[in-house]
Amino acid sequence: MFYKELDNGKYRYYQKNWNIKEERWLQVSVTLKSKTRTVQAEAKRILEDKINEKNSVHLLQAETVEEVFAQWLVIRDIKPSTLRTQTQIMNVFIKVFGNKKTTKVKSSALQTYLLAKDWSYGYRNLVRVYLFSFFRYAKTVGYLEDNSMDRVVLPKHKVTQEEVELKREHYLSRHQIRLYLDVLDEYGTNPIFNISFEFLYLTGLRIGEAQSLMWSDINIEDRLLTVKHTVQKGNKKSDYKITTPKTIHSYRKVYFNSRVVELLCELKRLTFIESDKNLVFTDGQGDFFLLDTFNLYIQRYFDNQEIGKSDNFKLTSHVFRHSHVSLLAELGFHVREIMERVGHSDEKTTIQIYTHVTEKMKQNSFEKLEFVAI
Repeated sequence: MFYKELDNGKYRYYQKNWNIKEERWLQVSVTLKSKTRTVQAEAKRILEDKINEKNSVHLLQAETVEEVFAQWLVIRDIKPSTLRTQTQIMNVFIKVFGNKKTTKVKSSALQTYLLAKDWSYGYRNLVRVYLFSFFRYAKTVGYLEDNSMDRVVLPKHKVTQEEVELKREHYLSRHQIRLYLDVLDEYGTNPIFNISFEFLYLTGLRIGEAQSLMWSDINIEDRLLTVKHTVQKGNKKSDYKITTPKTIHSYRKVYFNSRVVELLCELKRLTFIESDKNLVFTDGQGDFFLLDTFNLYIQRYFDNQEIGKSDNFKLTSHVFRHSHVSLLAELGFHVREIMERVGHSDEKTTIQIYTHVTEKMKQNSFEKLEFVAI
């Protein structure tokens, strides 16, 4: 607080404060007759009251959780697949809390709700994220003074040895890829899927990025493709939609080798029906291939024991992306180079795969030393 004397002999007291609602510095003032200690104390009290009044949150008329949820959905700008997942999760929550006033939903009730369900750690955490976002919205628009989820604490997840091992082996080595390619060459009945598998391994594209890849995105001469789309999965082909990539980092250019050129030329030869969407990878009839169909196909020909994977390992399209990262790590690419190539926004995922592979390389190098004698 500071003050200055006015021409009329009175004193004007000032106090600056950060206004929460307007998100800027504001100044309040009051004019009193003197500058005695008693008057200064009175000025301070008056100024603090003014500040509190300006910063006070005037709550809107209390609405039910279900009504606020309906409003929240309107302003959600997310991809259709994420919206479906979010709506399914929140609908379960609405069945329990929908008729309650938003102001009556306490942190203790939310804590009990999250811990009472027999959910996996990952799913419980996803529910927590959506609930936090919902109550943050309720606070922002004026239904709540505080986010009710701020005081909800979930127990830390204790990672089991089995989970660690499964995460570590979520890729195929070059040798395992070769073994699997031989199996597909001999027994695989869908040549387009066979090419798709090897293409994913050699480029590191996400499956949605490959599904939405267009011939206009590929420069064969420069061996360069541009990733600028992805596919939002639906229950049937008519529900599949081409949308923007997963994150801003997903927009990227990817160089490819001569083997990918051969695969693309072979794909051109096999394509009898051109896609009206100009798609590179199709179902053979010019339309999107279904992700579930692709995963079932690659799993059908995958024998864990023959390939050298544990019984708990499950082959999915995403394994090829991780396998590509492991390939780059084995070839000596820097983590940042790998991140840029595969479009990772967070280095955590890249480093996890990179570390697992380099640890294996170190182990192999150490084992070779066992046979060295002087």
